[in-house]
This record gives sequence, structure tokens and C-alpha cells, in this order.
Amino acid sequence: MLFDLKEDTKVNETYKLMAQTIIPRPIAWVVTEDEGVINIAPFSYFIGLSSEPASVLISVGHKPDGTPKDTLVNIRKHQKCTICMVQESDLEKMHYSSKALDKELSEA
Repeated sequence: MLFDLKEDTKVNETYKLMAQTIIPRPIAWVVTEDEGVINIAPFSYFIGLSSEPASVLISVGHKPDGTPKDTLVNIRKHQKCTICMVQESDLEKMHYSSKALDKELSEA
């Protein structure tokens, strides 16, 4: 199957195509903290890069207004995060954690 992702392809269309093509995709929770507020966000775009050193890559998009998401802001500021696998029993909690909240509100 070939896909022609021309310059005029909208980012949202490309995301949907990638998300529906690359399956199965487990979901990870990325947990960060800033000033006592815990941020929990689900990510389906992540992958293990190497075991030595242990490295994982996550792909963090931007908010609709173009500003960085809280996860990225917190990782840049504190240089750390915790990555947890979402279990099937956590699907409702995972869905809640995907909601856009103000920075001072915690998904925890």
C-alpha cells in the first residue's frame, strides 16, 4: 500500500492515517509534575529505542493554539517523566486523563 502525503495534506488527516495504519499500538501514560501538580497524559506514539542505555521516545504534539502541551513543558523544565503502560482495566481512567485541563489542575 502506498500513501502520498503531499504538502497540502492536513496534519489531522496524516495523524488519522498513521494511527489507523500502525497497529496494534499500546498506550502509555506519561506522568510529569510541576509545582506539586501531577500531569498524566496518554500517548500512543511512543517506542522503545534501545536497551543500553534504556531509551524510550514519545511524540508530543501541540495544543490547538500551537503552544506546547503541559507534558512537554514539564519534561523540558524538569528533565524527567515516568512512563507507565495503560492496562485494559484502566481504559476509563485513561480516557479521562486525555481531556485538556488547565495547567493548575491534575489528572491524577
